[in-house]
Parts: sequence; C-alpha cells; structure tokens
Amino acid sequence: MSSLKQQILSASEVPKRQSAILNDNYDPLQDVYSLVSTDLSEIDNYLSKTKLYANELDNQIESISSNLNLNVENDSEINEIKNDLSDVLQAYTELQHLSSTTHSKLEILTSPIRKLDNAKENLIYTMTQLERLQMYITAYDSLLTEIKSQNKDWVVINQMLSVVLELNETFKSFNTIDEIRLLDRQVHDLKSKILDDIFDDLERSFENTLSNSTLASACLALELLGNAYVDKLQNWYIGLVLKELNDIFKPSEEAGGLDNLKRRYSYFMNVITTFENNESIFPKNWEMRVKIVLKFCETTKNDLRQVLSKSSNGINGEILLTALRETLEFEKYLNQKFSYYESFEEYNNKDKKDLNEKLNFNKSISDIFEPYLDFWIDEQAKHLDNYLLDFIKPDMMFKKSADGDGINVFESSAELFRQFRAMLNQLSKLTNGTPLIKLTKIFDKYLNKYKQKILEMSLPDAKSLNNVSGEDLKEGMDIIDTVLNTADYCFITAGQLEDKVKSLIQPKELQEQINFDSSKDGFIKLISFCIGLLIYKIETDLQMAWREFSNANWKDITEVIGESRYMITVKQTVEENSKLILSNINRVIYKRNLIEKLTESILSFIIKSLVKFEVITMNISKQFKFDLQSLKSTIINLLHDSSTVFKKTIDKLFENPDRLLKILMLPSDPLDQFITSYFTIIGDSNFSNFIKIFTLKGLLKNDERKKKLEYMDAFKQQLEIYKIDPSNKLEESWKYLENLAVGQQSNSHSRANSRNISYLPSTIINSGPATPKLQVPTPTPPTQTTSPNGSAWNLLSKTTDEENRFGFFQKDLLKLKEGNLNEGLIRFFKRGE
Repeated sequence: MSSLKQQILSASEVPKRQSAILNDNYDPLQDVYSLVSTDLSEIDNYLSKTKLYANELDNQIESISSNLNLNVENDSEINEIKNDLSDVLQAYTELQHLSSTTHSKLEILTSPIRKLDNAKENLIYTMTQLERLQMYITAYDSLLTEIKSQNKDWVVINQMLSVVLELNETFKSFNTIDEIRLLDRQVHDLKSKILDDIFDDLERSFENTLSNSTLASACLALELLGNAYVDKLQNWYIGLVLKELNDIFKPSEEAGGLDNLKRRYSYFMNVITTFENNESIFPKNWEMRVKIVLKFCETTKNDLRQVLSKSSNGINGEILLTALRETLEFEKYLNQKFSYYESFEEYNNKDKKDLNEKLNFNKSISDIFEPYLDFWIDEQAKHLDNYLLDFIKPDMMFKKSADGDGINVFESSAELFRQFRAMLNQLSKLTNGTPLIKLTKIFDKYLNKYKQKILEMSLPDAKSLNNVSGEDLKEGMDIIDTVLNTADYCFITAGQLEDKVKSLIQPKELQEQINFDSSKDGFIKLISFCIGLLIYKIETDLQMAWREFSNANWKDITEVIGESRYMITVKQTVEENSKLILSNINRVIYKRNLIEKLTESILSFIIKSLVKFEVITMNISKQFKFDLQSLKSTIINLLHDSSTVFKKTIDKLFENPDRLLKILMLPSDPLDQFITSYFTIIGDSNFSNFIKIFTLKGLLKNDERKKKLEYMDAFKQQLEIYKIDPSNKLEESWKYLENLAVGQQSNSHSRANSRNISYLPSTIINSGPATPKLQVPTPTPPTQTTSPNGSAWNLLSKTTDEENRFGFFQKDLLKLKEGNLNEGLIRFFKRGE
C-alpha cells in the first residue's frame, strides 16, 4: 500500500502544484482537502492508512540507526584512516620544502635579467627628460626673444608661454639641480616682465596706439600666469579708469559734497561709456564692466560716509533727501543697464538666478544714508507743526472735505493724512528699515496733537448748547457731528496707515513696533465724548417732557385712551433732534450707538420714576405699557432702513421694562394664579423680588410682616407646584427687578444739593399719595477726554475764560486771520450772552 504522501503527490496533476510541495511555504492542508472526502464513513479507512504509513517510517528509522551503530563499532577501519592521513601530511611537507628550494635557485638565475630591465627603463626616462629639457630651454629662449622684440606678437607669446609654463611645472621636482633651479628663477623673472609689458601696453591703449585684439591676446597670456596676476592687473586697470573721477570728487573738496552727487554719477556714466569701447580687450569671464561699477559704488559709499560724518550736526534734510533720491535713481539705472546684459549669461555657464543676484545694485550706495534719515524725519515734524498752525486758522478749521456731499469731515484731517502718505512714500523708497518706526511715532504724535488742538478745540462748551436755537443750534450740532465723523475717519485711516507701514518694513520682526494705539484710543474716546455731548443736548431738551410727566395726574387714570402728554413731547423731542443730528453722522454704527444710549436714558428715567409711585394701578401699568410701545416704534423708525440687528437691540432694551409692566398689569386675585403668572413672566424664584411687585401694586407696606408671611407661604407652595413640570425653568433672581429701588421715594434731598434741583409746581389737585412730587433730572455734561494744551495755545491764552472763551476756542485765535469768523458761529459759542 502506497503512503499518504505518495497518494498526495500522485493526485497533484497540475505542474505548479508538484513544485509547490517542495516549497518552504507548502501548505499540505490544501491537498488534504482535495483528497479527503467530506463523508465521515471514510474516516476509518484514512486512519488505517495513516497508521500503516507511520509504521513504515518507524521501520526506516530503525534500519538507519542499526547501520550507524555498526560503523561506529568498527575500530579497525578508523585506525586505518588515521594512518593514511598521516602519510598524506608528510608528503605535503616534503613537497613544500622542494618548492622553496626551487624558487631560490630561480631567483639566482633571473637576478641579472632584472637589473638589465631596470637599467633600460632608467636610460629611457633620462633620454626623455633630456629631450624635454632641450625643449624647455629652446622654448624659454624663443619666448625671451619674442618678449624683447619691439613688435611683440602676443598671440605667439601666448602659445610659447603655455609651453614654457607646462615644462616648468614638469621640472619642479628637479630643483635640487643648480641648473634647473636657475632656469626656474629665470622663468619667474620672465613672468614679471610679461606682467609689466602688459601693463605698459594697456596704458598705451588709452592713447589708441594698440589694437584691442592684440591686448586681448596679452590678457589671455596673463591668465596663464595665474589668478594672482590677473587680480593685480584688474585692480590696477580699475584704479586707472577711476583715477580722474576720484581726484575730482574728493570728499574733502566741494565737488565731493552731497549737492554735487548727481554730477559724480553723470561723470561715471561717461567713464563707463568710454570703457565700453575698449571692453573687448578683456576676456568676457573677467566681467570688467561690473567690477568697475562695483569699485565705483564702494568708493562713492566710503566718500559719502566721510562727508556725512563730518556734517552730521548740520545736515540739511532736503539736500540729504535729494542726494538719496539721486542715488536711488542711479542704482535703478545700473539695474536696468545690467539686467539685459545677455553676454553675462555665457560666463562659465552661470545660472540665471545667481546672475541676477550678483547684478542687483539695490542699496549698493544708498544704505549709507539710512542712519542719517533721522535729520529728514525731524524736519518733517517741523513741517507738521506748521500745518497744525495753518489748520487752526478759522478759514481752515471748520472747512469740510470737498471729496463728496456725504463725507462731512474736516478738510484738515484729509490734508494731514495726505502729508503722512507723501512722507511715507518718500521714505519707503529710501529705506524699509528702522527709520519707518520713528516716522510712525511722529505720525502717532501729530495725530494726538491734531485731536487735541483741532478737533477738541472745535467742540462747543456743553452748557452753551442750552442757550442757542435755530440756525445757530443747527450749525453747532453740525460741528459736533463733523468732529465725530472726523475722529472716526482718523481712526480708520490711522489703522490703514499702520497696515501699510507694516507691509513695507523689513525684517518682519519690526512689525511689532509699528502701532498707532495711542492716537486711535484717543479718537475712540473723542467719538464717545461727541456722542455724550449730543445725548446731553437731547436730555436737556427732554426736561420739558419730564416736567409734564411730573405734573401728570396718574392717580385718576381709569382707562387707556391714547398716548400720555409727556410721551408725545418725548417723541417729538427725540424726532426733532434726530433729524438735526443723525443725517450728518456718516457711519450707522454711531447713529445706533447714540440711539441706544438715548433709549437707555429715557427708559431709565421712566422706570425709576414709576417705581416711586406709592401705588401702581393696573390702569397706570397699561398706560405706561402703551406709552413705551409707542416710544419703541418711534425709536426703531429713527433710522431709515433699520437693520434686523438694530431692531433686536431696541427690542432687548425694552424687554425688561415690558416684563415689569406686564406683571403689574395683572390682578393680584386669585393669589395662586398671580404667583404662577409671576413665574411665567418674571421667571425667577426670588421671593424678595416677588414682594417688590406687591409693594409696587400698593398691596403691602414695609411694616405688614404678617401679610408678608402669608405671601411667602403661598409663594413657596406655588413654587413647588410649578417645579413639578421639568420644562419649567426659573433663574435664581431677575437682576433688573433686584436692582430697582422699590419703596425708597426720593421726595427730599439735602440742602447742600437743593440748588442743583429744579422743582416744578404741581398741577395735580387732590392727587393723594398715589403720585409723589417727582424731581426733574438735570442732565450731566459729558467729561472731556483731554484738555487742549500745548505751547502755541498757551501763548494765545492770556485772558480769562469767562471773557474770551467760545467753547474750546480762544478769541485770540479768531484774530489769526484778517476779518471775522461767521457771526452765526460766534453766537453759537457764546454762553447765553
């Protein structure tokens, strides 16, 4: 019976499967699965075959083991093998000795032959060196003869010199021989003579006595002598070309000054043009034209360094700037001249990128001016001082920009930034380094000065706003709006200028030192002050409405039949002032800000006055609710095309008063239903706030402790019921109600403050306790951001404020220009005279 392995092999009929069984990665399971049936009835047959195959393997193992044991036990055969091996080793030793003896005899026989071979090689080498020496001497003699000739042929000299130098290099190892050493010294002397002759011929080339082709061969001969000789010739020739120029424009002479710098550049342009006629003398890879330019730049830079250092205490800024501008134009000329110099591309197969980098002449001279640009910047500061003095003149101070009808900014601000941009453009063409930082600080400084001495001084005194009307008032409000717009324009433009400087300055790490934070913060404060001034004006006008509020018979309101009288006046006052103010403000963001702050002020007065009533009936609450709804509609319509964001902001401002009035409008009976409504409308679990509502409704006095405990029990009970529903969320306390001073009537004030309070006679007859006598608020003027000061203004301030001040103006300032300032403007600034 064949083995299982044989059956597997015989079953594998595909060739690639036959080879796979010998593979290290052979997987027998694949073949087993193909041979073994899936029927369990065959399992006994397979087990019997497997057992037979295992027995067969055991028999083979036993047979091999018995043979091995038989061989090991045969000692006689092992001893015989050892003897044979010993004989082989002895025979090898004898053969090795015989080989060594034979080699020695062969060495003795071939020694004379080797000596003859060495002698032959030495003889051939000697004859070759003697032939070269003969050539060396002959070439040297011929070269010396040609050099001493009156009509030297540099082409021939170039060929002979190449041979002599090559042979001279060959005999360097023979310098221990006196004759060879002497010949080497003669060749060295000959090199010096060739160099001197080339110098002489080049000097004669200025007299046009030699052709360019002859001199070109001479330069090629010089290249054979080595780079040191080439460098020496180049430096000598460049010095010769620039000698006359350097003699004329010495830094110690007048011609070498900054005001003659343009003449120096023009003279050099002529030198370069003259050199181009002889440029073919030199090999192209010498790049003589570029080297002459670089040497000129280096020399000019050193001369300027001396000139600037000698006059550092008295450099005229304009002369300095003109010299720098001329230098930049010259560098630009060099860049244009060499950027299209195509022949340079052929030199040594240079890469175009490397070529452009080498031929970039930017700052090759001009950077010497950078440390001295502070003189120019300081002069610009003086110019800006003069501009500010011009701006303060009446005909310029209030002049608006002519860029468009909707601009509404002072022309002086636009002119100031035009000067800034002109200065920055000039300086950025000269440098992009640290001088830009100093210029930025100058800009920031004069923006602050402009704010303090022009914009702030243009504003009227806050109290004078109460004493003017008609065209004077309109003109005054227009000035406030214009100052606001101008401050906003300066803030935005200063930011743009900051970004521009940051984009110019190098390296980028210096960007952190560029900022206009000081001036921008000042403009933001000034904008806030202007808005405060406008709100103060409107609040002052609202005093009439508050008088009507104070005099209204709130107790007798039985139903809501329309707007309250005071609210009609409030709306009318707000609308009239808005027409006067908002149309002249450029940006919507400030219009919104003014309206929002004004709305907060109006709502604050109404609610604070309302909570001082001893009893707020449901009818009073409904009347206030109606009034506020009407006010809200009016305020939203103040801005044409009101945005959704603005409407949401106004809704948010009215939200808290609206919630308070909603709960006050509800009846307190039944109590449990009212408490539930409180939770729904007010949305907090603060019992103190709840008691405030009852106090406002007149249902609880401060001393009714027993009644308060009853309300507390009911409040807690309803609170537990309300919290059963997990969707009912309550905050701990509604801050708006918590901060209201309920039950603290302000019917009296200290005598010390009585002179600042305006009381109005009540028109209420038998009003009783429901309506206390309310105080009409006196608006507080906004705080100035800064006080205008400075030397020029201090000199002008020699009289008292009461006599000569119009707003922030001094009357003396009005005399800076012949003629009078607009009379209407003067009337506006007067304090009620």
